[in-house]
Amino acid sequence: MVLQELTHRIVPGRILVPFYKKVYSFEELLDANVYKEKVNCLKNKNTLASDNTYFIIRRSYRNIGLATHLCVYIAFIAYAVNKGYIPIIDMKMYPNIYQEKDEEGKINSWEKYFLQPMGIGIDDIPKGAKIRYSSPIFLPERTPFITSLKNKAEYALYRNIYKDFVHFNNVVQKYTDEELEMLSGKNVIGCLCRGTDYTAFKPKGHPVQPDFEMIVDKVEEFMEKHKCEYVYIATDEYKAEKIFREKWNNRVLINKRNYFDELGIDFKKTGISEVSFDRDNDAYLKGLEYLSSINILAHCKYFIGGGCAGTYAAEFMTAEDFVEDYVFNLGFY
Repeated sequence: MVLQELTHRIVPGRILVPFYKKVYSFEELLDANVYKEKVNCLKNKNTLASDNTYFIIRRSYRNIGLATHLCVYIAFIAYAVNKGYIPIIDMKMYPNIYQEKDEEGKINSWEKYFLQPMGIGIDDIPKGAKIRYSSPIFLPERTPFITSLKNKAEYALYRNIYKDFVHFNNVVQKYTDEELEMLSGKNVIGCLCRGTDYTAFKPKGHPVQPDFEMIVDKVEEFMEKHKCEYVYIATDEYKAEKIFREKWNNRVLINKRNYFDELGIDFKKTGISEVSFDRDNDAYLKGLEYLSSINILAHCKYFIGGGCAGTYAAEFMTAEDFVEDYVFNLGFY
């Protein structure tokens, strides 16, 4: 994994350090044999036995995106595996942007897209069983982030957790499989081009994103080196597609997306989580289209992008390492 060297020191209080607690440590799982043993032990349990301990995983920040949820839940599932708890993800009681207005407190948004990690939900917990709750604010120390991209053992663990415990539901699986067909028989570079509110607002402590021209230059380098014919871009801006098509025209691959920058919104004042495309099931569809985009990235042979949750998710959603990847590390806002 190639990551530009970063000289910027991570100062407590500047990025996410205050939101991590050592109580959620799962260091020993970095040993692949220990991980395998603990997973086998957990999966051999009767998931409906009343002597189990169930771990309810939650997050209280309403406006975070689906890739951020994935990063957080992957880390909490690792903690559950380490403790021998049965993990259950709760996106029902904590409002989130993937619930329609009439679904808050009624529908578990996780189950719109994924199966529960061990096939049982909150309502399936037997009476008398022990229940533990994750903090809705604090995160495990080893949550996927740009500083952990260099640690192969960490990403091997995240990849195993994703493979073993995170599965699309049938509807999403069918949708994503159909969209993946665009890659069939092609040598493709996948690019994540993050723009809109992220680059407009420049959130303090978050990784600086490369501009689209920087990504184009790196793609050109990869194309020459690896003899690639196509580039797929996952982006929230039509501007990115336009720049790429001016360079490579029909060699640019795009899946079904709605572009936020075509709505005439000032993203210094409004986040994309507050934007609606005025269609039925808009909250669900925005999540579906985004999730499919990250899944496509994870199935490309090569990857280029800036440090953001979509990049971290694409890295652990891959079945194995990319042939080559490049994550821009430009410091923090």
